[in-house]
Amino acid sequence: PEIWATSRGPVIDPNVSPDSQNTKAGETPHNPLTDDITLLVEPHLIDTLGVVPGLGLGAMWVQLVRLEDKEGEVVSSKSRTACPKIFWYHEDITGIFPSFYTPGSSE
Repeated sequence: PEIWATSRGPVIDPNVSPDSQNTKAGETPHNPLTDDITLLVEPHLIDTLGVVPGLGLGAMWVQLVRLEDKEGEVVSSKSRTACPKIFWYHEDITGIFPSFYTPGSSE
């Protein structure tokens, strides 16, 4: 992954040594190699996408962060599990990669 110089959020850049990355206390940086991004889709697409066991999307992903979250709003753990507080959208799709083999397949 490529982390743009204009990025303002905490992120773990796999191309930079961990010692040179600065994150503020209390902020959990996004790890593009291990963290999930949940894709929200229109309800009528669920059946169509359910046919494909895996799909990779290459894109420029942008994270939306609420201003009050950045200012130290305390969110209870109960509300954190109710719905995601981290939202992403893709600015530009660069590739769509179907997955023909998934970890659960026998072939």
